[in-house]
Amino acid sequence: MILQRYIFRELVVSFLLSFMAILAVCLVGAMFQIFRNFAGLGLEAILRMAPLAAGYVAPWALLVASATATTLVYGRLGAENEIDAMRMNGVHAGRFLAPAVLFGLLLVLGGWWIHEHATPAARYERSASLKESTIDLLRALPRGNKAFEIGRFELSYTDCRDGRMERPALLRHEGTKGDRRLAMEYYAPEGRVVFEEGRPLVVLVKPRYTQHDPDGTEHRMRAESDVRVPIEVQDLARPEKGADDMRVDDLWRLAHSTQRASIRARALTTIHARYAQTAAPLLLVLLSVPMGTFVRRGSRLAGLGAAVPPLLAYFVAFFAFKGMGEKGRLDPALAAWAADAILAVPAALFLRGMYRR
Repeated sequence: MILQRYIFRELVVSFLLSFMAILAVCLVGAMFQIFRNFAGLGLEAILRMAPLAAGYVAPWALLVASATATTLVYGRLGAENEIDAMRMNGVHAGRFLAPAVLFGLLLVLGGWWIHEHATPAARYERSASLKESTIDLLRALPRGNKAFEIGRFELSYTDCRDGRMERPALLRHEGTKGDRRLAMEYYAPEGRVVFEEGRPLVVLVKPRYTQHDPDGTEHRMRAESDVRVPIEVQDLARPEKGADDMRVDDLWRLAHSTQRASIRARALTTIHARYAQTAAPLLLVLLSVPMGTFVRRGSRLAGLGAAVPPLLAYFVAFFAFKGMGEKGRLDPALAAWAADAILAVPAALFLRGMYRR
C-alpha cells in the first residue's frame, strides 16, 4: 500500500507540473496568435480572453501531460532499477500498475468535465468575445496584411494606411455555421470602413465581384462606382453555436432533428469524438507505463522521450479520421474511435509483455 501511494503521489505531482507548464506554453501561443490577427483589440481585451483560451487548449494539454507524467515516473523507476527491485521482492506487476490505472481513471473523470462543460463554453465565449470586439477593431483597422472573420463576412487586405485598405477582399457567406456556402465575393484596389448610425459599412472603390447562386451558377460583374456593403451588426453580438460549442445533449438533438446529412455527420462525429477524447488519457497512461518500465539505463528523463511517438500518432490519427467522419466519408463512430484504437492495441500488447516478465 505504501508503494502504491508513493507511485500515485509521484504521478499526480508530475502531472500537475507538466500540465501547468504545457498549458502556459499553449496560452502564450494562443495569445500571440490573437494579438497578431487582432492587433487593434488592445492588451486589456486580449488578456480578458486568456481564461477562455485556457479552456480551449486544456484538453490537449491534458493528453500531453498524462503521457509525459507517466513516462517520467515509470521511466525513472526503470532507470534506477526500482522495477527490478520490486520484482525481486515478489511484487506483482499489478501492484505497481494499479496506481496508474487509478490515475488514468481520475483523468477520464476530469477530462469528461473539461470536454463536456469547460471547453465548449470556452470555445463559444472566445468566439463571442472576438466578434464583440470586432466593432472596435473596425473603427481602427491595424496595418499590415490582415484577415478577419466578421459574422457572415471575411475581410482581408494587404495593408491599411490612415483608414484606407489596400487591395481589400470581402467574402459573404450564407447558411448556418458548419453548412455555409459562399454567396458573394468582392475585390477592389482600395476601400475603407465607415459607420452610419453605429452600423459599419465596407466601402469598396470600383470593385469586381462574383455572385454565387445556390445552384452553382456564377455571375461576374464590375462596378463603375463605389459599392457600400453593410455588415450585419446583429451577427456579431452572439454568434450561432457550432457543433464544437454544444454539449452532448444538444448535439444529439441536432443530429436527430436536422435533415442535412453534412450537419448530422458533423454532430455525430463530434459526439463520439468527445467520448473518445475522454478515454484517451487512460489509454495513454496504460501505454506509457510499460514503455517507461522498459527503460534500463540513462537519466531520470530517459523514459520521457517515449511519450512523443504515441502522442504524435494519436494527434495525426485523431484529426485525420475526425475530418473524414465530419465529411461523411467514414462512419462517425469509427472515425472518432480510430485514434483510440491505435493507442489501445500497442498498450494491450506491452502490458501483456510486462505481466509475462
